[in-house]
Amino acid sequence: MTAPKGTAGRRVEHTMELLSLPMGCGFLASAVGLLCMLSSEVQMVRRVFFVPLITVQVVTFFLGTCSLPSLLYMVPCHCLSVGPDEPAGPPEKDTPDAGNGTGDILL
Repeated sequence: MTAPKGTAGRRVEHTMELLSLPMGCGFLASAVGLLCMLSSEVQMVRRVFFVPLITVQVVTFFLGTCSLPSLLYMVPCHCLSVGPDEPAGPPEKDTPDAGNGTGDILL
C-alpha cells in the first residue's frame, strides 16, 4: 500500500482513512474474544491470560492508531514518499480502433 506523494500529513491521513475501519473492527473482535475469558471462574485464567492480553491489545492499538501516525507525520524523510503522483483527472474513454464507430469492422 502506498499513499500519493505529497506532504507527510496528507500521506498519514490517506493511510489512516483506509486502515481505521479494519483496525477498529479487529480491535473490537479481539476485545470481545478476550472478554469471554473474563467470565471464567478459574482465577488463573483471569490473572495469567486475560490481564496481560487485554493490556497488550489496548497498548498496541493506541500505538498503532495514535503514536505511529503522529511520529510519521513529524519525520521529514523523503524516502517515505514512494507512492504514485496524484491523479490529474478522470481517465480517458476508449476510442474504437476501426469501423463505423461501434467497434465493428465493416466489410
